[in-house]
Amino acid sequence: MTTENLNTEKEPINDDIQMANQQAASMMVSHMRLDEVLAGQLNGVVVDTEDAAMSLIMRGRKLSDDTHALLKHLESSTGKIVGAEQSSDQVSQDYKALFTLVTEHNASLAAEIAEMLGQIQFQDVVRQRIERIEQAVNKRNALFQAFVEKVDDLDPSLQTLPDKMQDVLNEYLELENRHAASINDESTVKIELF
Repeated sequence: MTTENLNTEKEPINDDIQMANQQAASMMVSHMRLDEVLAGQLNGVVVDTEDAAMSLIMRGRKLSDDTHALLKHLESSTGKIVGAEQSSDQVSQDYKALFTLVTEHNASLAAEIAEMLGQIQFQDVVRQRIERIEQAVNKRNALFQAFVEKVDDLDPSLQTLPDKMQDVLNEYLELENRHAASINDESTVKIELF
């Protein structure tokens, strides 16, 4: 072989290495942008979760205060009934009024509990979504780590990295679509506790 043949053979290899390095850099930049978007979304979900938790705490306190006020009212009414010498009609009317108040409070309490359970379910759905995002990011990071370890050796398996990255993305999107479909299904139970 002549020197000219050796130089001709080295140029395509150097070009291939350069092109592979450029593609790798481009992929890393696009995935870093994806990390920024996911981090922003994750931060927004965390803020929303904190707000929802504070709302639940405030509602629980209000519900406790309302129950305490109702009990005070019941004690006051009971004291009036026992201490007073009223006719049986007046006692019956007081009982009916108290019964109506208790019934209304029970209905209000049931509505508040249903709303709180809905918030708990929402928080669980958010937690599951965050877990799926973390799994996808961990898989992607593992692929990046494998890429970094093999890039110096010019391992031919590096050619499959874009396909593997696409598989990670497709798997994540498929999981999200599957969960979104179950949320929109009219036949599913709306409140589930796990």
